[in-house]
Amino acid sequence: AEPTIAKIVAELRERGLTVAEGRFGAMMGVESVNDGPFTVLVEC
Repeated sequence: AEPTIAKIVAELRERGLTVAEGRFGAMMGVESVNDGPFTVLVEC
């Protein structure tokens, strides 16, 4: 899954979006602020 996530992150950054990353496979707390009509959640 790690190469897939790396491709997604690269594509989002190419489009000018800010993307934060953590250590792959680690437990992390995530905060989300919704600013739009819908939220897309990607779980791998």
